[in-house]
Parts: sequence; C-alpha cells; structure tokens
Amino acid sequence: GSNIWKIYGYLFFHTLIFAYVIERLFALERGLSIQQMVYLEVIYMTIVSLLEIPTGALADKWDRKKVMVLSAFFTFFEFFILIFAYNFWIFSLSMVSAAIAGALASGTLNSILYDTLKEQGQESFFENKLARINILDFAAAASAALLGGFMAARKGYTFNYWMSVISVTASFFFALSLKNPKVVTSEDNGDGSYWKHMREAFQFLRKSHSVLFVVFYGV
Repeated sequence: GSNIWKIYGYLFFHTLIFAYVIERLFALERGLSIQQMVYLEVIYMTIVSLLEIPTGALADKWDRKKVMVLSAFFTFFEFFILIFAYNFWIFSLSMVSAAIAGALASGTLNSILYDTLKEQGQESFFENKLARINILDFAAAASAALLGGFMAARKGYTFNYWMSVISVTASFFFALSLKNPKVVTSEDNGDGSYWKHMREAFQFLRKSHSVLFVVFYGV
C-alpha cells in the first residue's frame, strides 16, 4: 500500500545524511576539542537511555504518526542548529535534540509498518519488508558517505549540513503523510494511564533478564 512506500521514503531521506561523514572534522573546525566530542556522546547516550521506554509508551498510548512527526522535527532542528553552532553549548543542544529524535523514532516506525501490513492481512510479509528497509537504509547511508566526502572536499563542511537539512525536511514531509493503521489504537491497549503503561514496561524489563541484558549491552 501507499503507507509502505511512505515508510520507505521517510527512511531513505532520514538516512541520507551527508553530514555524518564529516561531523568530527566539522566540530574541530568550529572549535570543539576531542574531549568535548566525547562529552557530547555521553549526553546523547544518557538521554536516549532515559527516554527509550517513556517514548515507547508514548507512541503506544498517544499516536504513532504524531510521534514520528515529532521525531522528524527534532531531527531537522538537530542539523539546522549546527549550521550556526560555534561553541560547545550549541552542539550540546543539537545532541539533545538528536537524542530525543532517536528515542521517539525507536521502534515506532516498525510498529507502523507491522500494523499497516496487519491491516492489509499481510503481516506474514513483515520480515520481508524489514529486509528491504535494511537494504534501503544501507544504500542511503553508503550514498551519503560517498557523496558527502566528495561534497565536503568541493564545497566545504557547512554545505553538507545544508544538504542534510534538505534530506531531513523531505523525511519530515513523508512522516506527515503517513497514515495511522486502524489495527491498533490507544483504546485497544487496555485501560490505565500513561504512567501505568510505562510502569508495566519497566516491570516487564525487570522480570525478563535476557531482554534486560540486551538493553544494557546496547547502552
């Protein structure tokens, strides 16, 4: 269906980020030290770790499409603000935005994909579609890396960020065009508040030692 192609479009442009290949060089050019870059990574991982479960609960209880749009907006802000960043605090603000965007999107797009297929009675094709998404993801990342290096050498580092802003703007509009599948709604997830839902998620993790191990290993 059209929702599947919208998911493909969102993911392709979300991954077509020309800035990633030169982000460390860009930060050095703007005056950051190696130590400050490490601090930025710590900020990112800390926020993602804290928000991973709450944002997952938010997607289930609120609206998955709105969560994806919000994630796309924070991604846009992440790259747009870096064009004008010349100190550690602006870079930190960008990293906070990136962490929020990552936590919001984590698992949400796959949920929309699965529910879209389920709505069409094709949930058995989920792994097949996921494989195509992974191929598309790798292709976009490889293209962005190769083209990003070429563009940075010709046009300078800032040009890559402007081009990345164009890509994430396209992904934002794809997110806006997504349709919420009708298979799973907030009413179907059981009664109870958002906080109850989040508490149950933490309880599940605490009881599932193998899942907890994978989560902490990833962190």
